[in-house]
Amino acid sequence: MSLEIAAALAVAAAWWTAAAASTSRHRLGLERFFSLTCWLVGAVGLVGGLLALVTGEEWWASVTVWIAVGVVLGVRVLTAADRADAAPPIGRAAVGLWLVSLVLGALLVVAVSATAVVTDWPPHPGAVGTFVIVAIGVGTAVLQVIEGTRWSRRALWTVCVLGVVPPGAAAAVIAVHLVSGDLTSTSVHVGEAIVAASLAGVLGVAGLPLVVRLADDGIHRGRPDAEIALARLDEVLQRRMPLDETLLQAAELLRSTLLLERVEVWSATDHQLQLAVSDPFMPGRSVALDDTARRVAANAGADAHGGWVRTWIPGVLAEEDEQSRVAVVTYGGDLRGLLTVHGERAGDDYAIDLLVQVARRLGPAMHSASLDASLAQSLDDLRTRERELRASRERLVAAADFERARIERDLHDGAQQHLVALGVNLQLVRGLVRSDPDRADALLAELTTLARSAAEELRSLSRGIYPQTLTDAGVGSALDEAAQRHADTEIRVTSVGVERYTAEIEAAVYFVCNEAITNAVKHARAGSVTVTLVAEGDELVFEVADDGVGFGVGPDDSTSGLTNMADRLGAVDGTLTIRSDGDGTRVVGTVPLA
Repeated sequence: MSLEIAAALAVAAAWWTAAAASTSRHRLGLERFFSLTCWLVGAVGLVGGLLALVTGEEWWASVTVWIAVGVVLGVRVLTAADRADAAPPIGRAAVGLWLVSLVLGALLVVAVSATAVVTDWPPHPGAVGTFVIVAIGVGTAVLQVIEGTRWSRRALWTVCVLGVVPPGAAAAVIAVHLVSGDLTSTSVHVGEAIVAASLAGVLGVAGLPLVVRLADDGIHRGRPDAEIALARLDEVLQRRMPLDETLLQAAELLRSTLLLERVEVWSATDHQLQLAVSDPFMPGRSVALDDTARRVAANAGADAHGGWVRTWIPGVLAEEDEQSRVAVVTYGGDLRGLLTVHGERAGDDYAIDLLVQVARRLGPAMHSASLDASLAQSLDDLRTRERELRASRERLVAAADFERARIERDLHDGAQQHLVALGVNLQLVRGLVRSDPDRADALLAELTTLARSAAEELRSLSRGIYPQTLTDAGVGSALDEAAQRHADTEIRVTSVGVERYTAEIEAAVYFVCNEAITNAVKHARAGSVTVTLVAEGDELVFEVADDGVGFGVGPDDSTSGLTNMADRLGAVDGTLTIRSDGDGTRVVGTVPLA
């Protein structure tokens, strides 16, 4: 009896060892421990079988059987439970059934042991334990197929032929003789048949680890495990490299891990998707992305089949490409991009799970890069605004210096000359009062006119500096007064809802409008000018429109006067727009009041 049990145990242990080694080659943690344990159980089984053959003592094989059953059941329960959480739905169902079968197998072993102790039946309990181990091994092979193995069809056929047929044949021979009772016989041909079948199984299974490993290496050479791939990606993300380099390394890692034909990473902007990186390299392209498509993509979640992409974002996937999968890259519910993979294995559950995990890790990285880009753009805008503000201040200082020089020139050439002439003529009148009173009276009359002219010129000059009406009555009245100084041109001033504002706002609006009126009269030769001031909410809007010949307003046609107008409004956070197309000019300004 020892010969038969030892042979069956050797077949089962060798088969189980090979299956465990092949399924655990790329595993970590408990799976690696499980693989090593099964190798140990197989070694113990073979040693027990050899001792049974040499000594003729059946208990060697029986003890080995029960040790193997207990260890395999315990370790397999741990590893199956460890894999259940990470398995896809069909894999979780398979793991659940597998756990149930393990429990039933354990109960069967306990029941058989108890029955054998109490009733001495069955006569060969060790053989029952052997069948339990064989059943567990066959169940493991089925479980691997259900979970979605990464082997090729050739490797699967190798496992089936070399792993199932020989031990199955050996088990069948033993089962037939158990049922018929021939195991109690010492017939030579029966023993030879059992030994032959057992040795066939052992020899067939002995080469199984090598065959499976060669097949696995041929298919997955250089291919890291998913956990290792994600760990490498985490290292890449922690380096804080430029986003393009990070995305490229992620694409290369995905492609090498899953043996894909192509991996693409798309980056989402406001209104388009831009191909950021691809492995292998492909020229960049972009597709339109409207608000509806953006919402659909952001809510797609882990749906990696990509049917919605062809509907809502055509151009990302080819219509005829059925070997592509898509994962949405989001952060905080906002779309950041798409991760697309193309290849024969892209649809495997293993590949989709890894694709989704990579997309989840890229979301924060792309969000952080977007924030960095926005911050850099904001800093550039601030620097540009600072340069513009500095230049504006320099222009305002230059304009103030120019205005002071003009006032000095006007005083020297105008009022000052009148006052000097007035002083000289007064000295002359003083000498004529006694000698020629009539001539003195006539000269005094001329001096009176000269004094009035000097006073008027001083008043005109003071109005150009800061009109008193602006201080007393506001910007509307001051512009009415300014319009009256151009009697040859029809100028209409309209104010709607305009009240009193700060001196800075009133001065800015007044001088810009006055400059626009002067330009229309002197340079555009306008026949009529319309000035409109409207208070709209928290803004004061003004417009100066004329029917003159117009002028160029491009970057090369700007003048210091127009620049000074814009600078003066900019000092109160206002904006200025000038439109001139040869048929009149419109100067529109807006000043915030709050």
